[in-house]
Amino acid sequence: MSTIPVDAPRSADGYYWWDGSQWQLISDGGADASADPAVDAPVGMGTVVKISSITMWFNVFIPDHQVSGAGLCFLGDDRSFDASIGASSRLHAAVTIEGLGTANARVSSTDVHCGLTRMVDCASGQVTDSGTATPSGGFANFHVGNTYADPEAGVHDTANENVAILTLDVAAADPLVALAPTVGVNFLITIDPVTGTVSVNGVADHWPAFEGYASADGGGAVPLLQIWPPEGTDPYTLLGSRDAPVSAHVQVA
Repeated sequence: MSTIPVDAPRSADGYYWWDGSQWQLISDGGADASADPAVDAPVGMGTVVKISSITMWFNVFIPDHQVSGAGLCFLGDDRSFDASIGASSRLHAAVTIEGLGTANARVSSTDVHCGLTRMVDCASGQVTDSGTATPSGGFANFHVGNTYADPEAGVHDTANENVAILTLDVAAADPLVALAPTVGVNFLITIDPVTGTVSVNGVADHWPAFEGYASADGGGAVPLLQIWPPEGTDPYTLLGSRDAPVSAHVQVA
């Protein structure tokens, strides 16, 4: 039996290694040889992927300690950009995708929720009321393949058959203010496991701050986007259109 070089590329499922010209079955060590390799067999047998799993998370947060509007005051998140997946936010959306580069690529988990909203006395800063909003929307339209049917813009070709695409359309409003405007994003997210890149395109509101990060195969967080609120914007800005353009293409692995 051939000795597997230490630096030999392996398939995402761990059943095969690449000898330079073809995939070879790993029958000792590594994956369980009794398992069925067809379950997660590589889609393109000649393709080596840089990402087999990825977690991405996006936050809408208020950098200020306190914000006001219409005579009411609220606590913000009082922070700058933070790659911690549990960082304080007004709206949080996370997704994990597994099996990239195989026939079993899938969304394995999602987490979309809002942080606690706290109304305070404008003078003293003491909390007078609190509540948690319920977000609308989330991650959807997951697809892997050579083409992608964009729900809003027709059918597009992708770079290769392993490319995974999904949408994030999510919004939420202040739960303590009647008829409050919503804040959110409308993103098209593209993951290319062959090149190890992630692209995020779409629109967000013009206020407050927005951030997104990715962790490929359990690695460190890589920033996808970090958008600071433009000077002169405030909660009243949310009464306008959600049309601030977002376009990012990032190497994550």
